[in-house]
Amino acid sequence: MTTGNDARFDANSKEPATTSAALPAFIGNYAIEPTVLGVGNFATVRLGTHIPTGEQVALKLIDKRSLLPEDLGKIHREIAISRALRHPHVIRTYQTVEDADHIAVGKFIQ
Repeated sequence: MTTGNDARFDANSKEPATTSAALPAFIGNYAIEPTVLGVGNFATVRLGTHIPTGEQVALKLIDKRSLLPEDLGKIHREIAISRALRHPHVIRTYQTVEDADHIAVGKFIQ
């Protein structure tokens, strides 16, 4: 649960305080949908569409502008570990896209 004292979150919402206007409509081959699937410390998970295949994906969207340099290193390490994992109970990372402001980690919704 977040409180009004946490500057990263809007006191009336579970979403980070950044507006959806701050998010790109597309990143790489993905269209970003407005549906929020989850929120964590570093990222918001939104529904997305992989444009070439039409498959729905969970996109973990990380705003790099709000990260400390050491946190960005941790995110890159998490992505590398996630890509290497192969387990029937772990959703496989399909693709990672990075631009100047965001990292998007795509995972197919099974």
